[in-house]
Amino acid sequence: MSTLDRALRAEPRPPGRLLEGVAVTVLERALERLEGGALDVTLPDGTKRRFGDGAPASIEIRNAALFRRLATRGKLGLGESYTADEWQSRDLVALFELLLRNAEAARARHPRVDRLFATRLRPNTRNGLLRARRNIA
Repeated sequence: MSTLDRALRAEPRPPGRLLEGVAVTVLERALERLEGGALDVTLPDGTKRRFGDGAPASIEIRNAALFRRLATRGKLGLGESYTADEWQSRDLVALFELLLRNAEAARARHPRVDRLFATRLRPNTRNGLLRARRNIA
């Protein structure tokens, strides 16, 4: 069990949090070989973890719901969790530059994870007539 996973499991989890645990494991593996900088991660329980070497960008995760959003909504979930104040960063530009620099390399290193994200279920993506009317209004 990884350090990040242990930190998130330190307090008892309510049922149904399996998705968060899987997302944490996948995310940690993707961040293992971060290149061109470092990422300092502060978890909700105060545990700190560093991925990569070099000039650090930082992210403070305030709520573990971020992992569930990432697993179910991908990049959109990252933005939604930011607006929900589930995480923050002192320098958003540096954080996103580091993540974007490493996105392609992470996909190449972890093709199964890439396929998993590409085929994940997207709840209620159908845009029927009623939903279209609501969206337009």
